[in-house]
Amino acid sequence: MAANEGLAPPRTDLPFSPLGDPEVCDRPEHGKSRAWSMEELSQARQWFQDHLSVYVLSLPIVGDERWKVIHKRLNDLNIWHMRVPGVDMRAPGMMDTAKRLGFMPDEFNFSRAQEAAYSWRHDMGSVLGTAGCASAHFKVHQKIIADGSPM
Repeated sequence: MAANEGLAPPRTDLPFSPLGDPEVCDRPEHGKSRAWSMEELSQARQWFQDHLSVYVLSLPIVGDERWKVIHKRLNDLNIWHMRVPGVDMRAPGMMDTAKRLGFMPDEFNFSRAQEAAYSWRHDMGSVLGTAGCASAHFKVHQKIIADGSPM
């Protein structure tokens, strides 16, 4: 904890509660699930289907347990979803492919970005994964727009 490491005042000197009004906010009965009728559940499901689209962005990795868990849970909840494969910049030629497909601006200079990331000012290490992550999100945006889905 921050107080134990000297990064914040000790609790004895300056007590802090993350809740502004704990006697109202921290009551279990305020978080209880309501008993919804079948009609309400049906209406909610229809509204969800009519107004929302669920896209799951994930790298296509062999034996991807994360995707399997997400896919199963969404299926269990009867939520239609689509997996959009991530952009793995470790693959040969992927930077050029991402630019060609519009997932990354043509003018993006990875070498310059990496140089800045390695500088003492930023001290970030490799940003290849960051570039892939950003590209993948642009890829999903393109898919959403192409599908005409609500955002």
